[in-house]
Amino acid sequence: MTGASKSSMDAGSRRIFDIVDANGAGVGVICRSAGDDAGDWSGLLRLAVQNGVASYMHAFVGQLSQRDDAAQAMFERLRGRAQRSTYRSLAMRAELVRILRAFEQADIKVLPLKGPYLADRYYATPGLREFGDLDLLVGEADRDRAWQLLLQIGYHSPYENHDLDNRYHIVFRHKESDELVELHWRIAGRQFGRYYRGGFLWAGATQRPYRGGVSVREPRVESTLLYLAIHAYKHDWCRLQWLLDFPEVIRSAPELDWDRLNALALEQHAHRLLRATLQLVRGLFPQAPNAPEGHALARPALSKSQSRRVGALMLGDASDAQKLRNFYALRVAMAETWVDKLRLIVDSLRPSDRDHEFLPLPPLLRPFRFIVRPLRLLGRIVTGRSRDAERRNR
Repeated sequence: MTGASKSSMDAGSRRIFDIVDANGAGVGVICRSAGDDAGDWSGLLRLAVQNGVASYMHAFVGQLSQRDDAAQAMFERLRGRAQRSTYRSLAMRAELVRILRAFEQADIKVLPLKGPYLADRYYATPGLREFGDLDLLVGEADRDRAWQLLLQIGYHSPYENHDLDNRYHIVFRHKESDELVELHWRIAGRQFGRYYRGGFLWAGATQRPYRGGVSVREPRVESTLLYLAIHAYKHDWCRLQWLLDFPEVIRSAPELDWDRLNALALEQHAHRLLRATLQLVRGLFPQAPNAPEGHALARPALSKSQSRRVGALMLGDASDAQKLRNFYALRVAMAETWVDKLRLIVDSLRPSDRDHEFLPLPPLLRPFRFIVRPLRLLGRIVTGRSRDAERRNR
């Protein structure tokens, strides 16, 4: 995000970024005072939760030397939330160890993505990194074995999982604890660039000791950074938390080779999206470690209007019409080649699970859903209704 777009935010929105900038372990600047109007603490908390940075807000409010009644009430809410979050994160770490041990005993290779392992491995203050589920990556050949293993250790998949060949992950929920696990066999759908299979994460991965006597297969730091950029790009960089990962990882990895990362991104058709991610990080956290000045990865990839669009995504919920514009302005624009761009556009017209639910048809008539899909997209844009609203009104 450019400095201009950051300065144009309202006071409350601006303070979210100031709070994170002050408390980010990888940023290391002096904590700012609550100089502008604290006013709408509830609105600020909503933004913080939406962006996955409520833990930073808790740290910030806790450091204020003086708190008025509104700030004190918010601090109490944040403290209760932080306590619940701590208990849950400890439980999820224990669950990750249990799952990793089960996979190890079944001789299934697995990579933990993001979540508690990223926090423990790279964050100076692991408790600042929030997470809501466990993401696991297995090889495509191990997908069905891993699926059966999760069923055996208490998980089930309550969600529709049609057309698995065009999917890249399945969501599981534990029958007793309600913990969520996303089982990935690729890191993105086939419509994305060459990186979609995630093979670069396995190349050069090494075993490291973790918790409870289990070891973890860990990708090279360059592969980790590229994956984090791909994940943020897939979701239009709409959460500040995903950008905060970069200062933490870069600061904690003196072995990081920027030339190797550059070559890897070029090879995987992910150079532009990586540069865009690093540009956003640099705009928000200018003091944080980043690609060296003059390096190929330091070249901007986003225009000012695209940067403002990312900022708007972080600060509010987009309508269906806005989401479609974001798709072209961000996702398609950042695709590396014209073939990649065309693949994204064509796939957006492929019927989804919701199209199957909207128009149940016998197998012989299912090709007609390709006609229904663009009509439904157009209807959502014209009416402004979201998918959830559409389903509620059927």
